[in-house]
Amino acid sequence: MARKKRTSSTGITLIKKANNLIESRYKFDIWETRVFLSVLSQIRREDNEFHIYRIRYKDVINNFELKSGDSYEYLRKAAKGLMRQQFYVTYDKEGVGRETAYQIIITADYIKGGLEGETPKRVESQEYIDVQVHPEMKPFLLQLQKNFTAYDLKNVVKLGVYPIRIYELMKQYETIGRRILDIDELKRMFELTKEYKRFNDFYRFVISPAVRDINKHTDLNIVDVKKIKEGRRVVALKFIIQGRRSPK
Repeated sequence: MARKKRTSSTGITLIKKANNLIESRYKFDIWETRVFLSVLSQIRREDNEFHIYRIRYKDVINNFELKSGDSYEYLRKAAKGLMRQQFYVTYDKEGVGRETAYQIIITADYIKGGLEGETPKRVESQEYIDVQVHPEMKPFLLQLQKNFTAYDLKNVVKLGVYPIRIYELMKQYETIGRRILDIDELKRMFELTKEYKRFNDFYRFVISPAVRDINKHTDLNIVDVKKIKEGRRVVALKFIIQGRRSPK
């Protein structure tokens, strides 16, 4: 039976991820991100196993405050894309860095291409995808008791891909109030090692817009970003974080 998004009596739709998943290496596009978050919104605290998760096109449009003119093709393409995507989780063994690749989605069911215009009413009722998460993902998403981060989905619905990633990294350290992130490690996480060779470009096109959007739309306020240098080279960023009760 397909699962639907759950919302608590307080109106919160909780997203929970293990911290090592948040810090893993991967690169989703925005629709793959929305589909994955839609799956997480259906996972319940008591779940021991994954279910089939049904994601309706109209729900994604509503939940992420999008224009209804966007096509179901975005949803279908995201489902196919997630079938090819992987999370790469790093760990250390006897002083040697290692990495494990995890497949995310093992099945995706969707409308065949080219049918939307033939019988509009019938097709509209079928505008959803059903996905199954790979069982190997259970330690990162189910029965999380420690070393995880949780937040309300509404905090990220207006954010792009990199602002969401940076929001999650900041949310991990909200109670501490600061976080230092190595530039090369950030690029590795985001799979941007070949882009933005110059720090100024990385800061201008990735960090600065993310800070602006996080401060505008979420329950976090990044008060300052300090540049840490080795000689003349910026090697890390120190984020100063404050929480607030609700998004602006």
